[in-house]
Amino acid sequence: MRKGRTIIWLVGLAMLVGGVVVAQQSRKTATAEFGGELFEWAMDTNLFTLSGGAWLNVKADHVAKMTASAMTIKLNEKLNLVETLTATGPVKIDILTAKDEKGMQRKIIASCTEKGTYQEAKQLIEMIGDVEADVTTLPAGNVEAAHLCGDKISFDLKTNKVTVMQAKMTVTTETGAEKGEQ
Repeated sequence: MRKGRTIIWLVGLAMLVGGVVVAQQSRKTATAEFGGELFEWAMDTNLFTLSGGAWLNVKADHVAKMTASAMTIKLNEKLNLVETLTATGPVKIDILTAKDEKGMQRKIIASCTEKGTYQEAKQLIEMIGDVEADVTTLPAGNVEAAHLCGDKISFDLKTNKVTVMQAKMTVTTETGAEKGEQ
């Protein structure tokens, strides 16, 4: 009888521990880190002003890194969500998008001269002023990047759509001789 209770107790404990592990594995988080040479925090509004080598790193469904001369970042009341961001130029961004329904991701490396913005509610990044972006599809072998130029480029991280104002696009495709054929 005692052996039976011990086994039941051990099975119950194993199920409890297993349930906690499963719950922890299914927990979805996003992390943002930011900084700069000068960091000011208006505590009444949760507005952060970064200057001198300002940077932001985000790890969520997508991974993004942004650098700029200066940034203004607005966090929510709980200080656990970047609501908006405005960066002044030059601005550089490096994004690895979330996988789409086909398992494909896009690597985006972009820069602009004026400003970049981010809106969490819309999952939208906009870059303004002589914007250039290289977009590569992953996984890929020897695929060249599509090169986009424009006055303004928007990256919608929810829908994986790119919108370019005053657009120009260059696509490079490898040919037989360039692929290493002899």
